[in-house]
Amino acid sequence: MNTRASSAVALLATLALGAFASAQAPAPASVGAKTWVGHYAELEEYLHTAPVARMEEVPIGVTKPKRVFFAPGGLVSSATFKVLPMGRRGGYWEAHRSEVAAYELDRLLGLDMVPVTVERQVEQQTASVQLWVEGCRVIKDVDQAACPRPVEWARQVCRQRVFDNSSRTSTGTLETSSWTTPGTSS
Repeated sequence: MNTRASSAVALLATLALGAFASAQAPAPASVGAKTWVGHYAELEEYLHTAPVARMEEVPIGVTKPKRVFFAPGGLVSSATFKVLPMGRRGGYWEAHRSEVAAYELDRLLGLDMVPVTVERQVEQQTASVQLWVEGCRVIKDVDQAACPRPVEWARQVCRQRVFDNSSRTSTGTLETSSWTTPGTSS
């Protein structure tokens, strides 16, 4: 084996070992709005099986999501419900399974930027069901000049946009009262 090939094998082995080690490490404590961190399995099961008490339209979002509400006293109170059959919409490929795949990829990479998302049937409709992140505001409705740490805020928004398509709409990025985007941890 030549030097270049053995270096590539060593790099791949190191990356694989690092990925395995991070997958085996205990989950960090929940940060800010990221209440799902460390609770993946139980939240996945709950979103799959919890009875839906009611469903409401969500007034924003290019994919016209709905919000499902679960019975009081459960693990979570609500989730986003998106019926997106695979196809092109406005020039973009969309599918509810893409939402689930994004969550699964996020878990594999250990990013914790995507709330728990599962595929589920409700009222004979198959959709993605994603944990509703409480306490967020749409970024266009926020006075960003009031941010106490503007450099950190700008970094969070940039980091989120690397992995997300929020540039398609001004309603795509959320902010919490602690000036963090749910998909970032700073």
